[in-house]
Amino acid sequence: MTRARAGHALTGIGLACILWAVVFMNARAIGGPPDGLDFARRRPYDQVKSAVHEAFPGFLLRGLSGLALVVAGRRLAARPA
Repeated sequence: MTRARAGHALTGIGLACILWAVVFMNARAIGGPPDGLDFARRRPYDQVKSAVHEAFPGFLLRGLSGLALVVAGRRLAARPA
């Protein structure tokens, strides 16, 4: 595998990690809709805020790991063989 291909693979994995972080944060903060999407069963602000605060360390770890992989992949792909 050439350096360019390895760099592109790392970049793709990094972008997937960033996407995973965003989806994970949204899933934890929203908590999934109840049986129906009606206004009466919405979650209060305090519940959403506490869920976001609990999920933030995992989001930060996943997002920064993905960013590091993207940067490493771009550097690897740009380095001459």
